[in-house]
Amino acid sequence: IDKVYGYQYNLTDSEINNNDENIETIDKSSPYIFACRAVFQSLFPLSKCYIMRTLFLDYFTVSNLLLWINKSNNNQSNIIEHENALKELKTLRLFLIYTNDNAMDTDESFLCINKYFKQSFMISLLTPCEPWLNQINLVNDSSLPLNQPNDLIEKNNIDKWNDVLKYLMSINVSTLSISNSIKEFLKKHMKLIADSSNKQSKHILTSKGYEFMLKDFKRQIWEFVWHIIEHFPNQEESISLLFMLSYSQAGKGYPVKALTKTQRQLVAACMEIGIIYLPTKSSLLFYPSTTAINLIFNNISEVSTANENADSLDFIPMNISSKSDMKIIVETNMQVTSYVSTDLHIELLKLFVDVNVRLPNMVIGRISREKAKEAFSVGITVAQIIDFLS
Repeated sequence: IDKVYGYQYNLTDSEINNNDENIETIDKSSPYIFACRAVFQSLFPLSKCYIMRTLFLDYFTVSNLLLWINKSNNNQSNIIEHENALKELKTLRLFLIYTNDNAMDTDESFLCINKYFKQSFMISLLTPCEPWLNQINLVNDSSLPLNQPNDLIEKNNIDKWNDVLKYLMSINVSTLSISNSIKEFLKKHMKLIADSSNKQSKHILTSKGYEFMLKDFKRQIWEFVWHIIEHFPNQEESISLLFMLSYSQAGKGYPVKALTKTQRQLVAACMEIGIIYLPTKSSLLFYPSTTAINLIFNNISEVSTANENADSLDFIPMNISSKSDMKIIVETNMQVTSYVSTDLHIELLKLFVDVNVRLPNMVIGRISREKAKEAFSVGITVAQIIDFLS
């Protein structure tokens, strides 16, 4: 979230004023109303309260806000919560200094809500809608299914991302369905792999690669997508797409023609790793997975809450990671027993576990001093090992 909102932290006053000049162009089909809704959703509870209570006010003071705080019994926790909320709203440039000759004379400075956010958020509240809802008529082919089975989309997501992870770990590389562009991106931009001097293997994991492999699924996907966005010239359009995906329905088709050129490039990259499903590369509709819907937020529960409150949305929770379906038992004598479902699980364990018993769905090994030293030598930390085994 901090990365997504980072561009807001650095906006100048002139850039904010330019946004204010474009207020009249905002309507319910604007992508920015979804960004404003997502920003509001991510705020502290007290920050949300301040936004809702001041939404229809022209200006106000900090003293006005303090009237809503219980200061009885010298409760400092409420004051601290107020200060944190105020800091968050100012940092995100949602609260600005109000400058107008009509303001009352007072020693205290006045605040107001960012006009661009205010107008967009009011539209979002008054006319809640699903992204691209009014643009489905851009697709003239009535034979295209407007929905795809969720099982199909989620399986596609898991299979394609597992192919990426297996490629990084050099597992059955010749059988994997992964494009050359993704391979180059993993090597040149994310620097997860490097050329190998061993003829039997075309690449080896870098220290960043080992760190990446031990992260959970959500962090891996986010890191991959964010690296792609950083290489796009128009990052604002890419981030706007992520916000809109957060309020779309899993498995429902949306028109590719409604996207900008940059957004289509991002959708194409997301298709390569499975978080967005396209039956073919030239498909007129794209179908987001639950992973794509949850991508923008730190906590899945936040998106779930938002979607439960929107009549037009259908949220499907998903719990998946690079070690999903793998159960690990670590004993005090350093023996590790793990129930696994893929070769990828075994290769991940072998990074720091000496595996000596292997059954169809279970492996038994031990964390030895030598194996731990090997892990440390390639950049794996104790904290990463503990986090993976937990």
